[in-house]
Amino acid sequence: METFEAILTSTVLGLKLVAEALSALCVAAGMIVALYRIARFRQAPSRRTGYIRIRLTMVHFFVLALEFQLAAYISVRSMRCWCA
Repeated sequence: METFEAILTSTVLGLKLVAEALSALCVAAGMIVALYRIARFRQAPSRRTGYIRIRLTMVHFFVLALEFQLAAYISVRSMRCWCA
């Protein structure tokens, strides 16, 4: 039984690490996309809605990052309940 708990613990901690890394990548990708769109928008400003679309794009990436963070948190919390 202890071997199963050790395997479960290492697997969950590995999943947590992957989820947190994906979260950081989502934030970085969102920043890159937003900066690219800001630079493109400044070259040829069309309307005020351009900034709103840029902000919405950034929000989409942040929400995805938060979902990965939540998945990491839930997996660790549930592991503690199982192993306790």
